[in-house]
Amino acid sequence: GQRIFPDGALIADNTFYNTSIRNIASPTVPLDIVGSDNWIVHGNIIADFSKGRGDQISYAGFIKGNSSHGVFENNLVVCEYSHSGGTRVGLSFGGGGTSKSASRSRDNSVEHTGGLVRNNVVMNCPDVGLYLNKARETTVLNNTFYRTMGVDVRYEESTAEIRNNIIQGKIRSRDGGTFEESHNLKLSQEGLKGLFKTEMQDIFADPNRADFILLDRDLIVDQGIGHDRVGLDFCGNPRFQQPDIGPFEYGEHPLCKGLDFSVTEP
Repeated sequence: GQRIFPDGALIADNTFYNTSIRNIASPTVPLDIVGSDNWIVHGNIIADFSKGRGDQISYAGFIKGNSSHGVFENNLVVCEYSHSGGTRVGLSFGGGGTSKSASRSRDNSVEHTGGLVRNNVVMNCPDVGLYLNKARETTVLNNTFYRTMGVDVRYEESTAEIRNNIIQGKIRSRDGGTFEESHNLKLSQEGLKGLFKTEMQDIFADPNRADFILLDRDLIVDQGIGHDRVGLDFCGNPRFQQPDIGPFEYGEHPLCKGLDFSVTEP
């Protein structure tokens, strides 16, 4: 009579996208992972997920339902790539919450424990790039959140360590959530509906096309703090003892490129 959850899965090197907004009210989450432990989501491209009815809120991917030790790493998330509309959130531990009946051990007091978010690029999201909803002991390392509202740490159950990230937007505590943060490059945003400042263009060659070749090394190279969970960079290259800020380690290796943004040109 007990619900059994599949643990220890790997989702790697896939592309998930919708060619248009889906005219439904039910969830359109490409990666909807509930109640499962030790799932790794690695090296995927996730783009253009949206529903046209109901609350119109969609996520690129979440792990929730009293799950634990999930990992989002080395993924490229583009909330708005070939079309726009609705409220699109990047990655999440907790998502919009889970009922007791659908949660592991029928306990939804905490949505996720011990999650890791590292070396991802999350961009073009009209909402936050990372949403932590009752997500306990989450580690957030060396990501870029570009043209998003930043990171939300929400509810008293949520605790997070946030280091070495490039964040256009804010790290925000909501409803009692707590976090520790250091060595993050935080760039402000202004206005509404995607009207952001242009500091990223001063640092990188063409961030609007996910081209993160460096123009200004001083803010990025060797500016991070060492951490035993940093892992390989976005391109699979090793990190130095004092890592660079963000998902790329700027050494002798050429930068990899995740997505061709020329298809979005008129």
